[in-house]
Amino acid sequence: MRTGHFQLHKTGVLRPFCPVSAYHRLQAVPLQKLWDDGKRLILLDVDNTLVEWKRENFEDEVLHWLEEAKKMGFKLCILSNTRHPERLGRISEKLGIPTIRDRFKPSPRMYELACEKFGIQPANAVMVGDQLLTDILGANRAGIEGIWCHKISDREFIGTRANRILEKLILRFLYPALRALDDIGGEEESAKPNDSTGRQFMRFAVVGGLSFLIDFGITWILRFGYHEQFANSMGSFLQTSFPNLFAYAKSTADASLPVFSAVASSIAILNSYFWNRRWTFEVADGEDHRGQFKRFVIISLAGLFFNWLITNVLSHLIPGHAKLSYTIAKVVATGVVAVWNFGGQKLWAFKKT
Repeated sequence: MRTGHFQLHKTGVLRPFCPVSAYHRLQAVPLQKLWDDGKRLILLDVDNTLVEWKRENFEDEVLHWLEEAKKMGFKLCILSNTRHPERLGRISEKLGIPTIRDRFKPSPRMYELACEKFGIQPANAVMVGDQLLTDILGANRAGIEGIWCHKISDREFIGTRANRILEKLILRFLYPALRALDDIGGEEESAKPNDSTGRQFMRFAVVGGLSFLIDFGITWILRFGYHEQFANSMGSFLQTSFPNLFAYAKSTADASLPVFSAVASSIAILNSYFWNRRWTFEVADGEDHRGQFKRFVIISLAGLFFNWLITNVLSHLIPGHAKLSYTIAKVVATGVVAVWNFGGQKLWAFKKT
């Protein structure tokens, strides 16, 4: 994690997910600066911001920070998505800080209720939390500045872990807008340039477009072609050999679609691996070729499953229009899988050591 202040005008379409500042821990957030900036209400997340997930034993530094905030005149309020109100009540009582529970973050509802409760305008409030997709997004939706703190512990709710995957991808695009500083308010310096992500995404899109044409074209030729005799023969064989597995098919030819899709996608995957390794992520020839291919295949197989699932679920979206339904299904599946594949390849398969 990098600390510092974000230049919000440089974040583009990701502005709703961007905090104004990032710190390693809650106790690193400078209270005097918040006061000088006109902040009077501090909204706080609980899990992995104030205390570890499912725990109630607070670090002394956190307790000291909260006491200092109260002495300075800040109003404090806890906003939490927890499904255990009893624990939240004990935490509220122990810290002497009121809580508000309503629609879960990133809904702006809890933020708005907190401002109404304390008679504070959104511009004079600030949210401190450890998640971009809940704490920060919700704050921005309510017109409140958000401060992002690194999570206290790796122990998290399974849903939060899923959010972290998308969070990492978003951060790749946000970090170029960061003005870095030492951990607790040191002098600012320019963050290390990270313009490679945008270039990589553009190249990934080009490779993905080529792979899509390969996948789509081969499947189309095999399935629809000039006549459907081959598709009918293949579908008849599959339905006869595996009647339960292909019972969902609306026609004999439709039963062949998963096989044709698998063949076409496999060829497209090999094309994608070659070009993404050599061109998109510019991996050196001698750099862990076998390990990268193994990780690439795992990511691609998961993407292939998502592709197959979405395609088959939507392949009869428009009754009586098999070709149009297939086209729409393939486009939707390709968009979803593209996000999955880019994040997985950049952050795992071709991650530079």
